[in-house]
Amino acid sequence: MEKGKFTSENEVSVFVIYLMLMFILMAVMMYGTTIATGVASEKASRVMEVIVTKVNPLAMIFGKIFGIALASLVQFAAFFGSIALYLKSGIVEPAQSLGNFELNLSALTAEHCVYFFIFFLLGYLLYASLYAVFGSMVSRPEELNGTTMPISILLMVSAFSGILFVMDDPTSTLSKFMATFPFTSPFNMIILIMKDAASFAEISLSIALLVITTFVFGYFAAKIYPKGILHFGENLKLLQLITRKS
Repeated sequence: MEKGKFTSENEVSVFVIYLMLMFILMAVMMYGTTIATGVASEKASRVMEVIVTKVNPLAMIFGKIFGIALASLVQFAAFFGSIALYLKSGIVEPAQSLGNFELNLSALTAEHCVYFFIFFLLGYLLYASLYAVFGSMVSRPEELNGTTMPISILLMVSAFSGILFVMDDPTSTLSKFMATFPFTSPFNMIILIMKDAASFAEISLSIALLVITTFVFGYFAAKIYPKGILHFGENLKLLQLITRKS
């Protein structure tokens, strides 16, 4: 008889995948809320009434989204870069486990990291567009919590559906669908990639659909963004914002 391990040496541990999903969830919620707050706060500035009529709305909305994305990436790069340098310095040895959970970090490859960055960035851009739309629906930043609740619920369902369903059976039809559907793919395709359960064609299809959906929702956000910025008084419903004339 030979002693074996539950997690093989060339397989990313389940706990590391959990951490990746929670990282995406918290980052998107935190910086998405920042975008929504910024959009809602702009209504207090009369300067925006002039800018929104002179500047291309698509450039405005994506400029705000990319600006906050760049700031977040710099923060994360500084944080994780410092940790990587600290571990590479040899001062300490990376832990092989955390409590009862294995930390098989040696199984992470450059390809894993690249795909993680791609899906994190595209997922952020998609949900950031939604946060911008919902942020333009309110009159004051204090009213954002209730308005953006549907986005938060969608984010949590996307993340925890992967933990509950995709993690156990990454090759099932449900797992493949959730890894391809744009709103759930930033979380679930990461699981398939880490478990080597996705082909290059499936990953490419998921990325293509995510890019197209992000652009469509970004364009949609740019179209209704000026309507929300120029509206004061009672909060608008999404349908009212769509049908409202500029």
